[in-house]
Amino acid sequence: MENMPFFSRLVTTSSNPLHSFGESFFQIEGTRWGKTFTVGDANVTQSRLNAGAVGRNVLRILGTITVIPALVALFSKLDHRSRYVTVNPETRESQKIGDVARSVGVLPESPPYEPLPVRKMPTALGNNYRWPSDHLPISGQVVFEHSSPLKFASYNVLKQDAMGYITNKNDQGLKGSDVTTLSQKEREERICSQIVEMINAGHDAIALQECSPSLLALIKKNLPKEFQITPGSGEGPCIYNAKRFKVDVKPATPYTNKNKYVNTFEFEDRKTGEKISLVNTHVEKGQANLLGDHIRKNLKDAPMLLLGDMNDTSDVIANNLGACDHSCVSGAMPTHINTRKELVGYDQVHLITPKGKKPLEAQATTSPDVIFKPGSRFAKALHDVQNVLRTHV
Repeated sequence: MENMPFFSRLVTTSSNPLHSFGESFFQIEGTRWGKTFTVGDANVTQSRLNAGAVGRNVLRILGTITVIPALVALFSKLDHRSRYVTVNPETRESQKIGDVARSVGVLPESPPYEPLPVRKMPTALGNNYRWPSDHLPISGQVVFEHSSPLKFASYNVLKQDAMGYITNKNDQGLKGSDVTTLSQKEREERICSQIVEMINAGHDAIALQECSPSLLALIKKNLPKEFQITPGSGEGPCIYNAKRFKVDVKPATPYTNKNKYVNTFEFEDRKTGEKISLVNTHVEKGQANLLGDHIRKNLKDAPMLLLGDMNDTSDVIANNLGACDHSCVSGAMPTHINTRKELVGYDQVHLITPKGKKPLEAQATTSPDVIFKPGSRFAKALHDVQNVLRTHV
């Protein structure tokens, strides 16, 4: 399994703040359990390199770090859908933050990524799973043109009235874990402490899913004074840095299940005036089309950052977003064990840009030392849980 990429997609960059060079280039980049690899090496210039089936098959078959120019040329001849791309001759490594996936813009004829593969858990995790929710958080940042990056996180914190699905049927294999052995008070106190630690680690915005009223009240009580939490749906609030951002809260849009929703928050940087819409959602299974409708109706002049528990793979979500400039920049680790005891990447990050607008750059990571302060107790706990997931696949 070490040779199987857990995330790959096309990256296109041109004169952005994270790079010292100005030449546009394309590369396929990915991460397998924290090891970054790149297809499209410094030795390749103006090579025909397909970002779809050919590139992905190269990753699967070779599992290599770089592909020599002769191979690239050969693969190009085999695929008539290839297009010319330029790889910067000066750069051999990609910038990364932990298990990071980077994307700027999208080529409409080529999928920008592969979804994380669904992996069956051979055994129940039970007391090996030392985490208070059946979801793990994901973090990232959006790079603005005139102000510092917006650092964000998304975290499904598991509402208390959903515990019956875990404890009665044990169809996620989590009976005996921290999820079931901690009392409601202990579980919510730990999650609240994790959220405060995320703020201390520099997050400007944290989107929560399945946030119960009691947890919401506890979080409000413990927030730093410059942070606020949005009103509206208690199950899908957003914590944000009110000193830095003005936030306009739009009415929540439910799916057919009223406990699943789309919450839209319009962020404006108080100093620069730069805007971005943050959409926090908990998708009803099988209703990604309704999410796509909402996105298309509400995508205006500002870019949109889509976060949440998608209850489906990233390719399904992307296909329902329709014809818009879209990048999926989800992290490289599974974040959830579903009811079929499968490891899945349901917690995702999507960056959507209005047509004709310059795309922003987004990064997403599942690295514990980015989500929390490096070496902190929660960073160590998340690292341990991720190791458990690795060894049980």
